[in-house]
Amino acid sequence: MKSKNNITMNLLLIICLLTTAIPMVVRALALPQNPPPAPAPDAPLGKFEIIGESGVNTMHTVVVSPYYLVFIDKVETNPLKKADGTPAIFAEFNWKTAKATALETVTDTFCSAGSFLANGSMISGGGGEPAVPYVEGGNTIRTYEPDFGTVYENIGAMSSLRWYPTMLTLPDGRVLIIGGSNKATGVNKAEINVPTYEFYPTADGSKAVPVPFQFLTDTLVYNLYPMTHVVPNAEGKNMIFIFANKKSIVYDLDNAVLVKTLPDITGVSPRIYPLTATSVMLPLKVATLFAPEIMICGGGTDMKPNAPTEATCGRIKLNDAAPAWEMDNFGGIGRVMPDAVILPSSDILYINGAGVGYAGYHKGPKDNPIYIHDNPVLTPVLYNVDAKTYKTLAASIVPRMYHSTATMIPNGQVLVSGSNPQGAQTLGTKYPTEYRVELFTPPELQTQKPRPAIVNIGGNPINTVKHLVYYKQVLDVTITLTATAFDKTLLKGALMNFGFITHSQHMSQRYVEVVISSVTPPADATSTTYALTVDMPSDGTVLPPGPNWLTILYDGVTCDFMGKLLVQKQPA
Repeated sequence: MKSKNNITMNLLLIICLLTTAIPMVVRALALPQNPPPAPAPDAPLGKFEIIGESGVNTMHTVVVSPYYLVFIDKVETNPLKKADGTPAIFAEFNWKTAKATALETVTDTFCSAGSFLANGSMISGGGGEPAVPYVEGGNTIRTYEPDFGTVYENIGAMSSLRWYPTMLTLPDGRVLIIGGSNKATGVNKAEINVPTYEFYPTADGSKAVPVPFQFLTDTLVYNLYPMTHVVPNAEGKNMIFIFANKKSIVYDLDNAVLVKTLPDITGVSPRIYPLTATSVMLPLKVATLFAPEIMICGGGTDMKPNAPTEATCGRIKLNDAAPAWEMDNFGGIGRVMPDAVILPSSDILYINGAGVGYAGYHKGPKDNPIYIHDNPVLTPVLYNVDAKTYKTLAASIVPRMYHSTATMIPNGQVLVSGSNPQGAQTLGTKYPTEYRVELFTPPELQTQKPRPAIVNIGGNPINTVKHLVYYKQVLDVTITLTATAFDKTLLKGALMNFGFITHSQHMSQRYVEVVISSVTPPADATSTTYALTVDMPSDGTVLPPGPNWLTILYDGVTCDFMGKLLVQKQPA
């Protein structure tokens, strides 16, 4: 009996062990014998670094040469002084040395605009009323020559006084000057509205004749700094997209006719100053035949200090048979007065701005101010144009709200500066006039991937000569690249116009993908030199003429320094 019981118990124990062990064996057999490594952590999310001081508040910012930017302010007691000891409002800034140098000017540049001529000259137009010791700037054209570092002011060159106009380089090389008011104002009004446009320069050098533009009457009172972009087209026309209030159209400037009326952007609020949003023409890609698409993001919802901001963006394809705004949540972060910077990777960096309120100066005394915007948004987001996704990046410590700017610079970083919610220079307050300049390093530059280096363009070392190139030209470009297993499909190229930046508008900013038509690898294993041929765009509707920056990327990482090109139409 005892023996039978022992046998029974042993059988039960064996059955128990088998029922436990068999599933464990099955699970073990189902697992890979060499499990893959754990996913790598996300790449670093960017970095801010304060590099120096601007000398003037950077209400307007534009890159003019490899190491220099021009900063433009209004009349106030900036620490940077002109030769006569009066405060400067126009300055050169070397981002490499962080040194600011005053430029001699006499007209008030308050809330002006700017762009580039086809010959490479930067122009600034419009401005404010006289402010001692400066004179009226509203009808002035200022020409800055990067080669000489001087400003020539042509007072009275414009047909009208223009405060808060927009300027845009056109396919034919002229600059469009459009809209504004004839005096400073919070919102535009019929009695001061300037519903016209003009061109600079004119064929005979005379003052331009303004052209009436009904759209700027229809969009009152929210039509200051209208968002304007050149539209690629097969006819070679000077054709623009223009947005104000909630409305937008495509317009043929050559024939002064409406081409297309687009639907109003979704939402109840206008998206123009002082409910300031930002706009960008998305990167123009070869695969889509440079089909134009516009994106407008952010803005205020009401002209009240604590009003929430728009956490939405809209995208619209201009060539669609029935264009419609495709809306998203702006990465979940609402902001008024954002800046949109196109990166070499073709991602869009959205940066700067406030979390509540609207654009303008604080109200009340310094010791008890009422800020009409607040809650500075210190966190930028990175938008992937193809995937339509947002990624939150590292935060700054410097509030960047009214009169702040951000721009790409030739080494692939973003220069961020300004912020002045005050009517005059104010220090020692909650949001002082801001002179600190930051460089933001995008995540792509924090990887360990190799960066290409452009050695020469057309046989000339980059940025030592003016590289004059023409549409449809095949450009010889030499690069170095230390890639262990080179894959030519990872090599990309683009031409970039960094734009003239003010009040969240990046005038003439553009990104055009170029075809790398051939790649000649190194002659031997010890060399890292590659010879490329790059096909220039076909015409000025795709890439308007003037200064543009060539970038070469490998595996999504831009070259260590871009090459400046002066793009022009081939002489007859």
